[in-house]
Amino acid sequence: MSSNTSELNTPLFLADYLIYCFDNKGNWTNIDYTKKDKELNGYVYKNRYKLISNYSQIPIATKNENKVVLKKDTIQVTITQSKFDKKKHTFKYIKEYPDQILLIDNRKYWGRDGGMPTTQFLKIELKVGQKVITLPKSALEGLYEPSIYSAEVNYDKVSDTFFIQTMNSDGAGSYFVIWKIEKMYKDRLVAYGF
Repeated sequence: MSSNTSELNTPLFLADYLIYCFDNKGNWTNIDYTKKDKELNGYVYKNRYKLISNYSQIPIATKNENKVVLKKDTIQVTITQSKFDKKKHTFKYIKEYPDQILLIDNRKYWGRDGGMPTTQFLKIELKVGQKVITLPKSALEGLYEPSIYSAEVNYDKVSDTFFIQTMNSDGAGSYFVIWKIEKMYKDRLVAYGF
């Protein structure tokens, strides 16, 4: 497993944590993860995590300019995006560079390297049979310049857990986001700086 380069730059699942793998050193994997809203980095032994890509994949069924639908059997995930409306947000700028945005709505943001976003996630909805789970606004906050066509959905049937992921960017502001849904929205992980 340690020599498998397909693990590099890959989302992983460790107990209750979403983690992101950057490289392997022997039997140890360098990971990024979030705990109590703090971004952390460390190493984990190779047999302590699961590759999300090993779970069943839900393929893309349809896509258009602002929406992608992934579907398999009774499972359907719909991801939509919209234009960014700067009138609905507040901005804090970098003091030394007044044209560079530091915070949007008083929070860190991803997808633009200091510039004004142009697009944003509008809605992510998971349907399983008749049950519908819509990710809350907090799950989408701060995530700009989505690349919805890069969407992947994996399903762990044993734990009835869904993982929705996209790689997003305006070019310089690349980031990866993965959401975990286990009967309801549980968590997200944002990885960047690759």
